Amino acid sequence: MVVGDGTNAEIELSVLLAQYAALLKQKNRRSRLVIANLQKRLLSSIEAFARTLAVHAKSVGARTDQAVASASPPDDDEYGEDEGTSDERSDSQMTLLSCGLAAPSTDARSLLERMTSLAEQSRRAPAQRCWLCSTGFAATSARPSNSAAPRLPAARRPGPTAA
Repeated sequence: MVVGDGTNAEIELSVLLAQYAALLKQKNRRSRLVIANLQKRLLSSIEAFARTLAVHAKSVGARTDQAVASASPPDDDEYGEDEGTSDERSDSQMTLLSCGLAAPSTDARSLLERMTSLAEQSRRAPAQRCWLCSTGFAATSARPSNSAAPRLPAARRPGPTAA
């Protein structure tokens, strides 16, 4: 299958995130939640992943009192959360979760920097799945262009009935 101009950034980020998770040695609930949240954001979009990864990288290993001061969740207005408020709340939760983790090792910090760099380079590029949809590839790939539509057998018609 020819993909075209799409990139492998999502796959590479997924591999780097798995390596980072292994280095964190997800011993406790907090570290598992951090990794699960990063995985969820990567599945959402590289843009969402880049934003959440930046929050995590900034706060991982930080002192708790500094993180709490910068992570106060926004108040909901009377009409509920809008998308911006939801993002702020998600950022606040990631900050609080990440600050409780130990400072990353040199290898883990290096992986964080590689993921951040790749995510920043790719955050505005269309994902492969979006590129496939926008080019109509999915609609045209169901059947090779040189083959005819499958023919269904003609329905049997009842013969003349005796009166």
